[in-house]
Amino acid sequence: MSDQDRQQKTLEAICKADYDHRIEINKRAENEKARRKKEADEAERLRRRAEAKGTPPKKNVKEPKDSSHGEEEQDQEIPVPKAGFNDAYGVWFFGQLTDIIKQIVKKRFQNERCDMMHVFIDVEPKKLPDGIHEIVVYGHSCRLYKWIAQGYHRGLVVMGDDDSGNEKARIYMESGTWSWQLNDKDKIRLAAITSGKSE
Repeated sequence: MSDQDRQQKTLEAICKADYDHRIEINKRAENEKARRKKEADEAERLRRRAEAKGTPPKKNVKEPKDSSHGEEEQDQEIPVPKAGFNDAYGVWFFGQLTDIIKQIVKKRFQNERCDMMHVFIDVEPKKLPDGIHEIVVYGHSCRLYKWIAQGYHRGLVVMGDDDSGNEKARIYMESGTWSWQLNDKDKIRLAAITSGKSE
């Protein structure tokens, strides 16, 4: 696979605060679009009523633009942004990446809560096979360790150069845990990584 193909297939992830922000922007744009349409419809209704009576429309009624201004009208159309991300329920930011996400949540979204470790990805989770995937999180090269446990998505997103985080995430993925609980053998492996001892 070429670098270009790999880049095209690279996933992107955002945090919950970012997702909520995008949804809010989308909602505001939808509301503004509806408000403008309502105003235009009302102006058109009043124009037609005045035209039927043979009287010119009142000055405070906005005249609809004629067809020669069609292109200008289209330029003023409000674009409605889409969130473009899907809730990857059961997938979490992990390791050193959690500190980066906390900083982003506080600085970019002025949110002091630290429960924003929930991952949203730019593909439908059900279309993503189990395994390790390259993923970009706010410009950082990361890895997504994903598995299905008892029919539910589970996964951890870790910085690409976070050796400890990657080793721990691999243990969780290999365990196939649903409840995030590990058996005794995996707990020992995890403890060895935490203490800095090689297995």
